Amino acid sequence: MSKTAYPSVGNDQMIMLVDKNGAYVSLDDGSAWMVAPFDTFKSMMWLPGSAVSVTDSMDSSYPYFLTCQDDAEAVMAKLTSGKANIHSTD
Repeated sequence: MSKTAYPSVGNDQMIMLVDKNGAYVSLDDGSAWMVAPFDTFKSMMWLPGSAVSVTDSMDSSYPYFLTCQDDAEAVMAKLTSGKANIHSTD
C-alpha cells in the first residue's frame, strides 16, 4: 500500500467535522482522514474548531499522526482520496 502524500505535514490545521464514531476527521484545508480503529475512542471526543497537527508515522497502514492540541491526544490515520462520508456529531 503506497502512502498518499500530504503536503502540509508539520502545519497546524483546524478540525471541521468528526463523525460520531471518531472514524473520520475532516480538516479546514479540505483533507479527509480515516482514523485507525484502535484510536477512534480518542478522536470521537475531538471538537470542531480544535487545532490539529499532522506528522508522519512509520506505520504503512496509517502513515500519519493527527494530534489534537486541546488534549495532546494523537491518533494514527491515513489520508483518504476524495471526500470522506462524514456526518456532524449533532
